[in-house]
Amino acid sequence: MRTTKRRRDAQAALAIVAVSLLGAACAGIQPKNVPAGSNGPGGPQSQTGTDPNQGATGLGGFGQFPTGAGTGTGTGSPPPTYMVPVPSGRSGSAATGRPGAPSSGAGSATNAPRTATGGTYPATPSPAPPAPGTPGVSAPAPSGGNGGATDVGVTADSIKLGGFYIESGPVGSLGITLLKAVKAVYNEVNAEGGIYGRKIQVVDCDTSFTSGDKPRTCYSKLTQQDKIFAFASAGDGPAMVTASPLICKDQIPAIWMDGLASDEFKCPFIFPTGPPGRSQSHVVADYYVKAKKPKTVGFLIENDDIGNEWAQGAREVFATYGVKVVTEQRYNLGDTNLNAQVINMQAANPDFVFFADEPLGGILFQLQAKSLGYKPPLPAAGVTCNVEIWPREVGDYTKGMICEHPWQLPQSGLPEHANFEQTYKKYWNDWEQRNYYTEIHWVAAKAVVETLKAAGPNLTRARLLDVLRRGALNGFDTGFGVKFKQQSSAGGNIFDTEVAVVEITEPSGKPYYYELRQPPAPDPYFTVG
Repeated sequence: MRTTKRRRDAQAALAIVAVSLLGAACAGIQPKNVPAGSNGPGGPQSQTGTDPNQGATGLGGFGQFPTGAGTGTGTGSPPPTYMVPVPSGRSGSAATGRPGAPSSGAGSATNAPRTATGGTYPATPSPAPPAPGTPGVSAPAPSGGNGGATDVGVTADSIKLGGFYIESGPVGSLGITLLKAVKAVYNEVNAEGGIYGRKIQVVDCDTSFTSGDKPRTCYSKLTQQDKIFAFASAGDGPAMVTASPLICKDQIPAIWMDGLASDEFKCPFIFPTGPPGRSQSHVVADYYVKAKKPKTVGFLIENDDIGNEWAQGAREVFATYGVKVVTEQRYNLGDTNLNAQVINMQAANPDFVFFADEPLGGILFQLQAKSLGYKPPLPAAGVTCNVEIWPREVGDYTKGMICEHPWQLPQSGLPEHANFEQTYKKYWNDWEQRNYYTEIHWVAAKAVVETLKAAGPNLTRARLLDVLRRGALNGFDTGFGVKFKQQSSAGGNIFDTEVAVVEITEPSGKPYYYELRQPPAPDPYFTVG
């Protein structure tokens, strides 16, 4: 009887959390001020067009890297088999004692990115990467004009940038903050006159944290109907699993995407912002094994491409140290009852649980386990447990959890954290929903602004790709304790594999939920593929 009551209580708790999060996801949160143009929240509908040369809906292979790349019309020839080299060092403090840990190397903008043949692209004069502290600095229109309609999606007064965003679905209330951070940056830039007289127009498409048909449809819409100039500062990892080969096939620039999917690191037309999902799980798993010394682990895995990425990264580390995986429990995005997964986990009796999933699944699992009185001997670990909603919803059960984070925490006192909060709150009233991916997209949007400035007034896709491949954003300061360190080739682009480790120490959030346990450090296991 007691067990039955616990299960009823657990199911009620699950329903309450699921309804509240799903309701927030579907309803959205209204802006305080109307943001710059887009077809998402707070902006006008996008324009339409029918250029047959833009976009494709069929799957294509990676690696098209022809002469005149970036036009969106060429077929090209297969590239060399050279893959992106593993970074030799990063800014930040690297932890010691990791297998294959990279040595500290120069991380400045003077290190030119490598080419497919192992040399370097010739230097191109470009603006120095800006100091952090401003959402974006506009560039005045030249006295002789900016060239007008210089390429697809570009006019004399606008630049049309497209992207896949998480605006609905189970994690929509968290995902929508990514788009809002991007708009906050662009609104500030547009208010100052834009980039060489052109204002940035965001054309967003809701892919709901899914791969397959939805992102494929969005890709076709953005490239064929909306005729965007480039994909930019956008993030939906599962969507990019589907979209990356399409982007590479059609040679459309995709600049400062979030970098969650490993496919984003295999294409020379995609420039990722943050660390790949596999790096996130590599670093947190590596830290956990050394700090806690577990012998066994059980996985909770989000049953899709991104969940598999996170899980594979952790598996690689556990295999290195001989930690035995005793069970892998899976769930589908949107599931509201994980009773069976909890019971199976308890039966397998691992030392700890590793969460390779978005936050909602982990929250539901822990609420169910808490209600049933089950808690493994060691604290859990995971890749998304650093979002504040996790400890806020689950409470003391989460204390001691080890999580990853892409850079320094807000309590580090870096000015960019205060600048980010102030600017975001200027436009939006859902600051409590933001998460580390919100920060990544804030950084991404700022990097987009600097890239457009470096490309100059005569803006073309070819020019955009050229300035990035030549290192215009190498050394870019995120403002959060990490600088970009570029490695580029015909195999893809890497700018950041640094990951920090945090621990949930105060589930009440007073004064903070998390404390830093390891500063941002390069992923020592990182390889492309």
